[in-house]
Amino acid sequence: MKKLTVLFIFFFLGCVKTEIEPNEKLPINFIGDSLTAGVADYTYPGQLIKILPNRTIYNIGIGGQNAEQIAARQGGLGIYIKLHNNSFSNLSEIPIDSLVSTVGGVSKSNYFLSTAAFNGEVSIDGSINGVKCTITRRTFNELVPPFTEFYYIKPKNATNAKIPPFSQFIPDQGFKQDSCVSVIWMGRNNDLSTIASRKNVFDIIKNSIDFNKAKKFIVLGMLKHSKSYIGTTNYANDQQMDILLKNMYPNNYIDISPPTDQEMDDIGYVPSIQDKLDITNGVIPLGMRSDGLHLNRIGNSIIANRVYKKLKELNY
Repeated sequence: MKKLTVLFIFFFLGCVKTEIEPNEKLPINFIGDSLTAGVADYTYPGQLIKILPNRTIYNIGIGGQNAEQIAARQGGLGIYIKLHNNSFSNLSEIPIDSLVSTVGGVSKSNYFLSTAAFNGEVSIDGSINGVKCTITRRTFNELVPPFTEFYYIKPKNATNAKIPPFSQFIPDQGFKQDSCVSVIWMGRNNDLSTIASRKNVFDIIKNSIDFNKAKKFIVLGMLKHSKSYIGTTNYANDQQMDILLKNMYPNNYIDISPPTDQEMDDIGYVPSIQDKLDITNGVIPLGMRSDGLHLNRIGNSIIANRVYKKLKELNY
């Protein structure tokens, strides 16, 4: 879990309105992949904290992850683990033989800390059969993916407890934050080309929403690739995914459509000729992206403003 603080410095076009909120407002937990984790400080949660400097904000995005991995880290999707030899051994680190989740009624491997985005070590605290522990993902530090990965589990306190095969691991970060306002943006790294695959992603997002005890959430639609413009198959697939989310959560859904003239005026952005063409084609313009998919600080400020408005609308 990564907690953002006001010590970060963010740069904006135009003026930024700072909102002073009462202390009883719930923290906001941002759940997702690289669109949430961002690049450097160019994250939409980071942009939002500029508007709400007194609000506690968590960012548990990990780049390159699919909905199954994200939801398992958050707690909305169960993750079941088989330890080597099915037991702990004092304070030793134990290899994990298998990690599994059930999606669409089918059990499948879910290496929920894995990512092609970086080769560094990733750890998550939690418990299994009542034993407090840490799961760690390590690689051989290869420079390019796919990375050779190893998963280990280590108890917080010495124990020789037997752990039945495929016992559920309960992540701490999910249960520490299940009473926050959840802002969920996932599915971009999943296959959305069939009705069944979109339904699987929808069900995973629903699980993550249902996991939220506060029943306060916002769900973001699909960010279309710069080349997935109106008329392409990918655009149509993304639209179908958006329809599922919007129909289920009409009051809590944010469409990731191109910016309006008013939204660009609000941040002092003057669109180029190419930007205007992209907007006509139904995609967020290249001037607001760091590459064909990811947003830069300008694009993220647009998303942050939409989230802020939705928070106000829902009185979160």
